[in-house]
Amino acid sequence: MTNKAIAKLFDELAKLMELHGENSFKIRSYQNAYITIRKLEDPLAELSDDQIIAIPGVGKAIAEKIREAINTGTFPTLEKFREITPNGVVDLLKIDGLGPKKVDALWKDLEIESPGELLYACNENRLVVLKGFGEKTQTEIKKKTEYYLASKNKFLYKNAAIELDEFISNIQQKQPELNFQVVGEMRRNCPL
Repeated sequence: MTNKAIAKLFDELAKLMELHGENSFKIRSYQNAYITIRKLEDPLAELSDDQIIAIPGVGKAIAEKIREAINTGTFPTLEKFREITPNGVVDLLKIDGLGPKKVDALWKDLEIESPGELLYACNENRLVVLKGFGEKTQTEIKKKTEYYLASKNKFLYKNAAIELDEFISNIQQKQPELNFQVVGEMRRNCPL
């Protein structure tokens, strides 16, 4: 796992914890871990446990979560919060401009549990009844939700190329006798 992928796990955990009203101190520590890990140049997978703990803002508990993420791609605390949060609500957190507080209001007050339901509520002009949501906010949320839904299963070419290179290098390390060539949309540099 790359540092950015590990950092995203901590960002998701912080948002889910805030959504469920957890301890603000823990939330802040996970947000700080997200910022710190994202900026690291040395790959965490190549660091020892002592080196990870020595990173500013990373204590023993966060270091254990980092090691677990490197080994399995996730960690138990994050999985616990994913289980108690509907998948659609997690998707709402991925929409630009919607933080945990706004998603909490949408989820608990209007019972919106997916981006599709959010778009439908915007079209029905239902968001304006919530505190902190006006016409302008509703219009912005509608635009950003439409964009999210339109681009949900698409990738930036740069990100897809990085993933493809990592995938090919992993396979070549395990089976060096095989030859690989990129084909299809990636080879033609088409939008994904």
